[in-house]
Amino acid sequence: MIDHEILIYALLGGILPAVLWLNFWLKEDRHQEPRKLIVGSFLLGGASVFVALPIEHLFNEILPHYSLLALFAWASTEEAVKLLAAYFVALRTRFNDEPIDAMIYLLSSALGFSAIENTLFLLKPFSNGDFATGLATINLRFIGASLLHIICSVIIAIGIGFAFYKKPITKKVVLLFSFLVSALLHTAFNNFIIKSEYSIFFIFSGVWIGLIAVIVILEKIKRIKKIYS
Repeated sequence: MIDHEILIYALLGGILPAVLWLNFWLKEDRHQEPRKLIVGSFLLGGASVFVALPIEHLFNEILPHYSLLALFAWASTEEAVKLLAAYFVALRTRFNDEPIDAMIYLLSSALGFSAIENTLFLLKPFSNGDFATGLATINLRFIGASLLHIICSVIIAIGIGFAFYKKPITKKVVLLFSFLVSALLHTAFNNFIIKSEYSIFFIFSGVWIGLIAVIVILEKIKRIKKIYS
């Protein structure tokens, strides 16, 4: 049985960094989306962790442990549940009316997922009274795993944004392609983390380079409406 105080510490450690990242990214949208949709995407994204976990456990039973195929199945599962959370809350509504909007909603879902995933990672060290390890975990996941979830979901949002004014079939093809790229990137990150010969500095440097690239591309998406309107 987990102590309530430990659970609160773990939730704070998991949720606060995610909220900080969300606040940063919301500034990328000139026309603020409805708060209820952002919060809803965040909450359902968090709840989707508990959908992903049993599916990942199933893949763990039927696929070679830590094989690339297993890692790809896990990554695809996480990207799918984050996308579906954003879709059911916001992407299918009338408020998804600009190319940049998908980024806001997918990002909210991704950070909700990250918040709960980080909380689960913190429960063990906090339960053992090892708060130093817990704090180190928060820092590493803030600059690593949380950023990865952001980048992977935003890659999907970039595909949605670029195809926003295209024909339905084009939208589906682009969505599938961007989802595949996202899942492959997620797989590569997990593979590098598991294989100890790769340094943390090397892995996290790649993540931050990816973040810069995503920000540059998002600036182009913001101008898509001007081109087509």
